Amino acid sequence: MKHLYLVITLLLAVGATQLSAQKYGHVNSLNIMEEFPGTTTADKELETMTATKQKEIEAKGVALQTKYNDFLQKSQTGTLSPVQLQSMEAELQADQQALQQMEQAAELAILQRRQELLDPIIKAINEAIEAVGKEGNYTMIFDESSGAILYNLKGEDITAQVRAKLGM
Repeated sequence: MKHLYLVITLLLAVGATQLSAQKYGHVNSLNIMEEFPGTTTADKELETMTATKQKEIEAKGVALQTKYNDFLQKSQTGTLSPVQLQSMEAELQADQQALQQMEQAAELAILQRRQELLDPIIKAINEAIEAVGKEGNYTMIFDESSGAILYNLKGEDITAQVRAKLGM
C-alpha cells in the first residue's frame, strides 16, 4: 500500500511539474505591425492608390450622370425616336456595368497591392514571434489583437478524440 501512495505521489509531482513548466505568452501583432519600418510607406502607397482609383471612378460616374441627365431631358421633350431612346438606354446600361466593373477591378487591384506590400511584413513578424517562442520555450503565444494562437509548441493532436466524442 505504501508503494501505491508513493507511486501516486510521484505521478502527481511529475504532473504538477509538467503543468508548471508550460509557458504561455501574448503579443499584440497589430501594434508591432504599426511600428514596423515598412508599414507607414505601404500605408501611404495604398492611400495614394485608393485616392487615384477613386478619382477615376468618380469621374466616370459624373460622366455617366451627365449622360443620364441628357437622356432624361431628351426623353421628356420627345426629341428622340423610340429606337434612339432604346439605343441610348442600352448604352447607359452598358456604361453603368462598365463603371461597376471598374469599381470591382479597382478594389481587386488595391487588395492585391496591399497583399504584396504587407505579406513580407507579416511574414517577418510571424518569424520573429516563432523565434521568440522557440528561444523562450513557450508552449503557446497568443495574439491579443485577434485572439489567434501565433505560436504553438507542437503538442498532441486530439482531433480524433474530439471527433469520437462527437460520434463522427
